Amino acid sequence: MREFSEKEFKTRPPRSNGVILGTLLQTTRGMLLIVFNWIIFVKFASRLGVPGLDLMAISPPSIYFIIGALDILTVNWVWKRSLNGWRYGIAMSTIITLLTPLTFSILIYVTSYLMGLYLVIDLFAAAEAIALLTLDARRFYGAKSFL
Repeated sequence: MREFSEKEFKTRPPRSNGVILGTLLQTTRGMLLIVFNWIIFVKFASRLGVPGLDLMAISPPSIYFIIGALDILTVNWVWKRSLNGWRYGIAMSTIITLLTPLTFSILIYVTSYLMGLYLVIDLFAAAEAIALLTLDARRFYGAKSFL
C-alpha cells in the first residue's frame, strides 16, 4: 500500500535559454523561408519567358516552402522534451546552411535584397544550431552525444 500512497516527483531541468532561443529562431526562420520561396516564384514569374521553354522548367524548386512549413509544424517538438525535435532543429539548420551555394547560384539574376533575406535566414539557421548545441540545451533534451 505504501507504493501507491507515495509519489515520486522527478525534477526536470528548466528550459534553458538555448531551447527558448532555438524555438524562436526556428519559427521565425520557417516564416522567412515561406516568404522567401513566395518572392522567388513572383520574381521568376515576372521574368520574360524564353520562347519554347515552360516557366516551371526554369523556376526554382519549392524546397524552401517545404522546409519552412516543416519548421513551423515541428516547433512543438523543439519546445517539448523531445530528442527528435533537438535532432530535427540541428539537421534542418545544417541543411539550410549547406543549401547556401545552390541558392546563390539560383539568385544570380535577382535583386540584392533577396540575397540579403537569404543571408538573414542562413544566420538564423547557424544561430539555432549553436543554441541547440549548448550544454544546457543538450542537458534539457538528455542528449549524451551530438547526434
